[in-house]
Amino acid sequence: MFFPLPMSHVSLLVIREQASRAALLMARLGVFEPRTEEEDEEALPEVPAQPCRDRINRALARQEKILEHFGLEWNTHTSDAIPAEAKEVEAIDKELSAIWAGCSERDERLHRNREQTRHLEHLSASLDTFSSLDMDLGLLHRTHRFLDLRVGTLPPQNVKRLSDAVSLAGYQLSVFQHSENYLNVLLAGPLEQAQQIRPALDSSGWQVLPVPEELRGHPEQIRHEIEQRLQALASERDEIERERLQERERLESRLDRISQSLNEARPFAQLADTLRGRGALVRVTGWVPRRDVERLQQGVNADLGDKALLRARPPRPEERSQVPSSFDHPRWARPFLALVQNYGVPRYGEFDPTLLFALTYVAMFGMMFGDIGHGLCIMLAAPLLRRRAPVAVPFMLLCGLSATLFGWAYGSIFGFEHLITPLWISPLSDPSYMLEVALYVGIAFILLATLLSIRNHLSSGDRHEALYTGGGLAGLVLYLSLIWLAVQLARGEPAWPPALPLLASLAVIMGFSAWENREAAIGERILIVIIEAFESVMKFVSGTLSYLRIAAFSLNHVALAIAVFTLAAMLDTTGYWVTVVLGNIFILVLEGAIVMIQALRLEYYEGFSRFFYGDGREFRPLRLRGDNP
Repeated sequence: MFFPLPMSHVSLLVIREQASRAALLMARLGVFEPRTEEEDEEALPEVPAQPCRDRINRALARQEKILEHFGLEWNTHTSDAIPAEAKEVEAIDKELSAIWAGCSERDERLHRNREQTRHLEHLSASLDTFSSLDMDLGLLHRTHRFLDLRVGTLPPQNVKRLSDAVSLAGYQLSVFQHSENYLNVLLAGPLEQAQQIRPALDSSGWQVLPVPEELRGHPEQIRHEIEQRLQALASERDEIERERLQERERLESRLDRISQSLNEARPFAQLADTLRGRGALVRVTGWVPRRDVERLQQGVNADLGDKALLRARPPRPEERSQVPSSFDHPRWARPFLALVQNYGVPRYGEFDPTLLFALTYVAMFGMMFGDIGHGLCIMLAAPLLRRRAPVAVPFMLLCGLSATLFGWAYGSIFGFEHLITPLWISPLSDPSYMLEVALYVGIAFILLATLLSIRNHLSSGDRHEALYTGGGLAGLVLYLSLIWLAVQLARGEPAWPPALPLLASLAVIMGFSAWENREAAIGERILIVIIEAFESVMKFVSGTLSYLRIAAFSLNHVALAIAVFTLAAMLDTTGYWVTVVLGNIFILVLEGAIVMIQALRLEYYEGFSRFFYGDGREFRPLRLRGDNP
């Protein structure tokens, strides 16, 4: 629970004809992650799964598109039959190719239909502009020998002025559609006067109103034709849909069987790079959680019998960097695991901080945001995320519960401090004490992080890092000496007792830094050593002081509530309660989000950065489609 699961290196030797069945077995069990062995390339030069990998992947892609076309789901069930072999997969691929050709043609027809429908709907909308013109709209597209016909838009206040101006040139102006901001106007007159009216048009704000080329004929006739064409397109869509449903009914059971066959053949394709062989035998190697080796052995014995040989061994020291990390956390811890993996994945054998992170994060959030009412609101809001973000539900519930419990300890309900007696302390009643508690929390957290750093360095074989650096035993002695020194000074006692281990630990850190950089120039080495020592001290001091923000936010939470009640007290009864409600919503949303971020910052930068490598690789076993991890 606090470390990735112990893993075993597994090697499966199987007769070539049974390779696809072995792949399916391992995918069903979901406990085997394949691994490429470089030493196998010469001893086992053949890659039996590669020839059919592309065919299986192509068939899978076609099946995906076909099922989407028909609105069907994958059949993720598997049978006890032998998985599809190369010839069967090839036949399935050809069959799917033919089916997809029909689906593609139907999709293309539907696409063209929709494009034409959109075009006609656009024409119909354009026709609305000219529907009041009792004339053949085709006249507006022609060049006439003696007549100048124009349609455009004008601001309403300019119509009279333009009408008077163009009438002098023999033009007639007719308004055929009214709008709040402009008028649609038809202008007709002798062609030889066209140039003379241009200044008048420009000065009146005339804008040409384009007429689509397809609009030719009387508006009523055009609309009738558009409606007929839209009805025909709707009938065509209905016919395409009937064809699709009929084809779906005819192919549904067959596609269901194909899904099953491809799902069973897929694991073999996934082993294309790791399954190697020579002659009649093939071998695949990989990683399996140690607790699942026996189950895998039983499955191999039951399904393959004497046609396969399974061997398992612990990882060798030189393999530890290649071993994936598998986790076994309760469901409620999954959101915290996601936040840990957002920083990094624990190495194999490294301390897994998920449960420690969950405990400390929830506790820090509650301490910074302690209020019974606000905590209950967070808990009540958690089920609302069940559909959109189900993994966040336990996270919200635990944070809300922590805020509620600390609110009880602080005696705070929606900022009201006088309704219940605090079980512990009201933060503003003794800010110095709250800062002192936060300081103790920071010291405990950094001590634990340093101990975990020593343990992780030893686990990874970095003994020098575990003993002589600021993140190792020397750093632990340095930090304890700094704490002792601070206590001595606070009490007015002599500083020399803690000074001795402090200087000794600094000397060790500086000496190791000098040894690590022994090839550098003397001046550069001195500078690096000084910086290393200064950084070691300041990292502990600044890290400890960073935890004072726990107390700061607990005080800030109360101070914001006081500000809300101060504003509310200036108003009448209705205004008072409106201000109190809105103020609590503001605190809940804004400060709640800030506290979540600040708690995460403390975990990442003052915790994980001290002990967590986070450069591991998550265990990703071979699985069948539809299997939950």
